[in-house]
Amino acid sequence: MIMEDYLKQFHTRFPGCTSDVQFTTYTDTGKTSYELLSDLVPTDFTKSVQVLDIACGDGYLLQRLHLRRQPGLKLFGIDMTPAELNKAKDRIGSGDIQNVDLQIGRVQQLPYSDNTMDYVFCHMAFMLMNAIEDVLAEVRRVLKL
Repeated sequence: MIMEDYLKQFHTRFPGCTSDVQFTTYTDTGKTSYELLSDLVPTDFTKSVQVLDIACGDGYLLQRLHLRRQPGLKLFGIDMTPAELNKAKDRIGSGDIQNVDLQIGRVQQLPYSDNTMDYVFCHMAFMLMNAIEDVLAEVRRVLKL
């Protein structure tokens, strides 16, 4: 829990720092890592699609997906730092957040039902999580297989 406490304090002091840094790095095709992840979600689906971003931080990946305005696209974000989630709400727009569910919580205990998510993303956070086996078990539990 020492690392988790440090991360909470750090991201409380510097909300949005991860996406700020990632905007300065691009692939050889000119894309950010956020663009690469969001490109994995199809744009031509015919049924409802649910996407979970664990350790979503300031919500940059969720915002990219939200701006598609795709009917049936439901977005979920979980982060343990309230300051990051507040920044995510500001980024997405509090009046325009109907298809986005942001929650404070730990990835080791996801508050979602079994087999509900079509996609689960984690941008730059797995290596910082405690009890990674629990994290992976939770991702497997909520992911539709």
